[in-house]
Amino acid sequence: MAQTKQSSHRLRRGGIALGAIGIAAVALLSTSRHSTGSGSASAGAAPASAVSALRPPKVTVLHRAAGLAPGLIFLAAKDRSPSPGEQDGPLVVDDRGRPVWFKPLPSGQVASDFRIQRYQGRPVLTWWQARSIGGAGHGEGEDVIADTSCHVIARVQAADGYRADQHSFRLTPQGTALITAYHETPRDLSSVGGPRDGKVYDGIVQEIDVATGRVLLDWHSLDHVPLSDSYEPVPKRPDRPYDYFHVNSVSLAADGNLVISGRHTWTVYEVDRYTGRINWRLGGKQSDFRLGPGVRFAWQHDPVSTGLDTLRIFDNESNGRPVSPSSRIITVRLDRRTRTATLVRSIEFPGGLSVPSQGNSERLSNGDLFVGWGRVAASRSWRRTVGCSSTPSCRPATTPTVPTASLGPPRDRPWPRGATAPAAPRSTPSGTAPRTSLAGASWPAPSRGR
Repeated sequence: MAQTKQSSHRLRRGGIALGAIGIAAVALLSTSRHSTGSGSASAGAAPASAVSALRPPKVTVLHRAAGLAPGLIFLAAKDRSPSPGEQDGPLVVDDRGRPVWFKPLPSGQVASDFRIQRYQGRPVLTWWQARSIGGAGHGEGEDVIADTSCHVIARVQAADGYRADQHSFRLTPQGTALITAYHETPRDLSSVGGPRDGKVYDGIVQEIDVATGRVLLDWHSLDHVPLSDSYEPVPKRPDRPYDYFHVNSVSLAADGNLVISGRHTWTVYEVDRYTGRINWRLGGKQSDFRLGPGVRFAWQHDPVSTGLDTLRIFDNESNGRPVSPSSRIITVRLDRRTRTATLVRSIEFPGGLSVPSQGNSERLSNGDLFVGWGRVAASRSWRRTVGCSSTPSCRPATTPTVPTASLGPPRDRPWPRGATAPAAPRSTPSGTAPRTSLAGASWPAPSRGR
């Protein structure tokens, strides 16, 4: 288990090989204990002064078992540790917590949702960057795409005068980006106990063509979700906007539509990618599915489609005031015919953790589940589990996968608003990440001895 001394919104394990990095934009970390036996660096290494100027937040590995999946850990590192002078920025560490790559950001700025994705058929590094406002609630900035030489090749801005939010930045096989945004909007809140001249945050999801900036979808929570669906209390101070929805995730559903998470409505929505209409709601006050035993979730993050009728959800069970004692990761199967939702598996941290915000999970190439425990700044990898709760040793026969061909518009519909869908990118075997090298200055990589 790797525990960071800073808050981390996303923790990702990927298969990209970070070997050498263009130091004009970023720098690769190393120390003498990571060097070759002679203690000298390879030709073209980053200057020692550049390396010593880097002060990423520290990562502590408390337990490291055998049989770990290959790859590195990607963190959107935020300086929340007692050590003075540490820097914020995208950070990559190995499975011993040793820094491999770090991009320090200007003072006052943070990064979020740092991960490997694919753009135009190639692996890229992506993250959100700006000042975070509203505490850990939301942000106003831009989304960044960098190639494997760590050169920024695109910046994605929200359209119509909005600013991209820190929660979610997903690239699609069609060369588009799914992003979130918040907009303060005047609204009569008297129906929910607030002032008539109140203000509310509208949760916005946009799909934007990366190459042109063209908006293909502009979805607003206020057009589809009533204020009365929220579990969030109206602020006592009338000058504070009511964050009734709190959009914190958008991704592709297995059928090509969108999966959107409203944390403050305790609901996961499938939204038609073309019309913006809500196809179904899971959880909350207006669930379209009857929730079976153990399915009810609260204050959730990171719902992802793991099959045509299955979702994996980080169930926080807390926003600082716990609904249940422990946060967990649940997998839920939907029966669209009977409109029922069944719990397939549930995993909790040994001894229990209550995570007030953030959190995510990712299936690894060896079938393990890698979990970032959000604001408590910890991560852990579990062996594959099916039909068991908090049982790391339970192993299934199979794990459902999302068909690659389904991650796009349904074949019987044209691409939205006349845009042309590009050719499908080269795919990698299910459950594996593309491996590549980052060109640029060379540096001895940390030893990966067990």
